[in-house]
Amino acid sequence: MAVIYVDVLFLINFLLDYLLLCLTSHLRGYYIPAARILLGAAVGGLLAVGSFFLPEAVPDLPLAAVTCSMMLWMAWGWKGKARFFGDLAMLWTLAMLLSGGILLLAEWSGVGTTRGGAVYLDISVGVLLSGAGLAYGLLTFCCRPGSFHRERSEREVFCRIGEREACFRAFVDTGNLLRAPGGQGILLISPSLAAELLGEALPKTAEACFLQLAERYSAGLLPYRTAEESGLLVTLRPDRLEIDGKVTDGYILGLAACETEGACGCRALIGC
Repeated sequence: MAVIYVDVLFLINFLLDYLLLCLTSHLRGYYIPAARILLGAAVGGLLAVGSFFLPEAVPDLPLAAVTCSMMLWMAWGWKGKARFFGDLAMLWTLAMLLSGGILLLAEWSGVGTTRGGAVYLDISVGVLLSGAGLAYGLLTFCCRPGSFHRERSEREVFCRIGEREACFRAFVDTGNLLRAPGGQGILLISPSLAAELLGEALPKTAEACFLQLAERYSAGLLPYRTAEESGLLVTLRPDRLEIDGKVTDGYILGLAACETEGACGCRALIGC
């Protein structure tokens, strides 16, 4: 009879769940703080330990569904039914791909066992980390961030700064992963929209714009880098921001250097 060490059982499932959550957030185009992903992976590891010791008559499918749901909820909370089930399908698909290889390895080599949706393999942590790192690198190399993001492409935004306010549409840019030091996303607005919200014309350069706005609006400067250039982005914290009718503090404004308006009439870019 195989001897199962609880600490090794937890560690292996924790590492695998961390990898799965990182891949899910990458493919769905989300920014998730590392601490939240670690928390979700820890919950997955603990549930795997508990499920391994359940009677064999308990079906694996409900246990896997509960584990995946709890991991998602702990990692990035409830974001609506449509988004949750999309994330769940993505996580489950990745789990099946990874688990299929692990189950085959366990069956062929006789070095592991499975029960209740948990995986135990008698292999070194170095081998596990090497294989996991290779799989992660391959998927992230082949798939850009947000490759499987399927939410609506436009968001309705209401913004107020001081006594001035504006309603506009923002185009969802899955490649916009820029974050403020506090973790907020950047809502990149056109210069003309910024002038409407602030009631004044703005200089062309970020440095001059920052000096003009710093005292009255507590403006900030955020370094950014793209494939073609790097520089500084002027940021502002709105007094009130609503996205699709819901008040949020998860974004701050970034003042774009050029107009972002396109055929859809969007005057801003927003990340996932």
